[in-house]
Amino acid sequence: MRAKLSTLGAAINLTTAGIPMILQGAELLTTAPSSAQAILSTGRVPYLQRIVSLYQDLIHLRRNLNGRSSGLEG
Repeated sequence: MRAKLSTLGAAINLTTAGIPMILQGAELLTTAPSSAQAILSTGRVPYLQRIVSLYQDLIHLRRNLNGRSSGLEG
């Protein structure tokens, strides 16, 4: 459930007007500061790759890198 809420929040944050503010570690669903190596050693790499891919797709949409979303440039 937490992952679904986090991804919904990311989608809203990156597709609305204004400068999106993403806290460090939010894209990896972390709640406490930790090193990237500790996160990657937990065996959640395939799951995290999907989350990172979602963020990459949303950033491409926001920046119109694929030429599909000129409405998000303003």
